[in-house]
Amino acid sequence: ILDPAMVASMPPLITADTGMDVLTHAVEGYVSTWGTSITDGPGLIATRQALEYLPKAYKNGNDLDARKEMQNAAILGGMSFGNSMAGLGHSAGHALGAIFHIPHGRTVGLFLPYTMEYLINGSEETTARYAEIARFCRVASGSDKECAKALVAKVRALAKEIGQPLSVKDCGIDKAKYDESIPGLIDRALNEVMTMTVTRVPGEEDLEKIFRYAYEGKSIDF
Repeated sequence: ILDPAMVASMPPLITADTGMDVLTHAVEGYVSTWGTSITDGPGLIATRQALEYLPKAYKNGNDLDARKEMQNAAILGGMSFGNSMAGLGHSAGHALGAIFHIPHGRTVGLFLPYTMEYLINGSEETTARYAEIARFCRVASGSDKECAKALVAKVRALAKEIGQPLSVKDCGIDKAKYDESIPGLIDRALNEVMTMTVTRVPGEEDLEKIFRYAYEGKSIDF
């Protein structure tokens, strides 16, 4: 049962956290190597609706049209990743959230652009999939790499617009404590099945770099 009136009073922060989870479900479900033609359509539409309506729902909880479209996006995103599995953003986000007790949607949304960059740098196949999303959502046109990078920029711009952290440092985590947690973060991420559903499966070394880059807010260049 989807009733936008029931979530009209949801605070902006929870709207943002859960909305970023919706977006991450949709994007990762679409590019998962376990995906099929059945999961493609819901993933595309969920991404489009989240990009358009999440800022509106965040800024005005009583915008019932925005609430309705985000509920629809949540269901469609679930249909996509629920039948294809999520990806690296969830693997890294689960690890961070478990160790530092940060809301799930906030952590997976934080890692989404970093892990997208990692895949763009090493997989033409996934780059092409991101480009398909970007074109469908009218984010960009041009080459696959240009469109894929534009989609990453769009995700970061959306996160900034709704007050979400763009780096692990933005979550208020002490660097020394974070550095101490790196082995545990890597171990948790490696044991996530979602680490295996991408076209570029990272090992310990690359995961460590992803976690360290994400702390500083540095774009992935490897």
